Amino acid sequence: MKAPNNPEPTDWPNDPWKRLCSALIDEGQGNDVIEFLEHFAETDPRDELLAAVAQIRNGQRPNWYRRFR
Repeated sequence: MKAPNNPEPTDWPNDPWKRLCSALIDEGQGNDVIEFLEHFAETDPRDELLAAVAQIRNGQRPNWYRRFR
């Protein structure tokens, strides 16, 4: 399944996915977070999403990690 082409970034108030992703990273589910962010990036072309994927793959935490926890 291919995501629809959306030229406008999705505006999510307070980006609630960041909390969920931070919790999943805490539970050792970094690969699930990577998969989610890659799919999310198909619908929301923010560089922040793919930058976070690269950081997680390199054993780092994204800039937003724990910000909302």
